[in-house]
Amino acid sequence: MTDHQVVSRAEWQAARDELLQREKEHTRMGDELARQRRELPWVTIEKEYRFDTDDGTRTLAGLFDGRSQLLFYHFMFGPSYEAGCPVNSSMADGLNGARSSQTPEEGCEHPQSPAGCRRDPGNPPLGDRQRARVHPSQVTRQVRELENLGLVEVTADTADKRSCRVTLTSAGSDELQSLTEEGMDRFASFVADWESEEVRMLTCLLQKLQESKAAAAARKRPPPGRHWARQTA
Repeated sequence: MTDHQVVSRAEWQAARDELLQREKEHTRMGDELARQRRELPWVTIEKEYRFDTDDGTRTLAGLFDGRSQLLFYHFMFGPSYEAGCPVNSSMADGLNGARSSQTPEEGCEHPQSPAGCRRDPGNPPLGDRQRARVHPSQVTRQVRELENLGLVEVTADTADKRSCRVTLTSAGSDELQSLTEEGMDRFASFVADWESEEVRMLTCLLQKLQESKAAAAARKRPPPGRHWARQTA
């Protein structure tokens, strides 16, 4: 235990008031630095930058989406990652809410558009949610909804306390089987007029595609940090 000075409440209050003045000076200094930062001179962007987005290629001006300010966030997503960094993912989860409160129609003084950028075109941070066809902020809600419906069971990962395991319940397995059969029936209706050789060729191509995806996934290392691990009962 450290040797710490013990004083009366009056002495403590006097010391606290003195420190409070210094804290206020620190705050005012930070505000002044922020003001000076905002008043830094601007530089004209002459290069025609192009960005890959969910809506296709867009220019830098197009990212503003009619707003006067653009917020960039560096999402940590390494070449070997299969899922985003938990901290960065948490930040990204709140972007939609921030954007909804900063719309030009509501008369905001400086409406803002959030934007995420990446340097490696082969490893998009949004890959997981694109494959799942849900926004990253919806993943946890989707899992919770499935859990409430009794279709999955969420348990802590004993090997990694930061992770959770999502396991299909019996009801979830039945629902998955039902959806699979429904999908197969729809597929059969699509190719009902095809020749048998055409169906065979399509089946072979789909099988080859599945094998290629599995081989590519096997070559990737697991990402660091928290992740969702899926297993079936």
